[in-house]
Amino acid sequence: MPPGWHVSRQGHRVYVRDRRSRRFLAIVWTRRPRPHPLAEWRRQEAARIGSYPGYHRIRLAAVRYAPAERAADWAFTYYRNGQLTRVLKRNILASARHGYVLSWSVPAYRWRGSFHYFRAFAATFRPAAPVRER
Repeated sequence: MPPGWHVSRQGHRVYVRDRRSRRFLAIVWTRRPRPHPLAEWRRQEAARIGSYPGYHRIRLAAVRYAPAERAADWAFTYYRNGQLTRVLKRNILASARHGYVLSWSVPAYRWRGSFHYFRAFAATFRPAAPVRER
């Protein structure tokens, strides 16, 4: 983890935040993932577009991601508290019972100088070991 960053947990979410800026990575997990990450992002976009002021899609596409059976990226900008913010959400189907979303959010003017953090987080992310159901 980069120096000066902080980890916190809230239910099914883990946040990794830079205390000096508005950069953060949210990791959300579920035991009931949807089987098609790209289709899920299309559904989410249609349902949530109104909740992102000034929403502008950058990309919505399936991606190859080694720790996943399937994965898809949804990249967009919107205005958060009056500031243009860029977001990349990676939907990861690790298995039929393990799904994750890595959500990287950065003020748009910091995107180029910050994207290496997302690349490092994504490259080192490993899904949790499967837990046996009782």
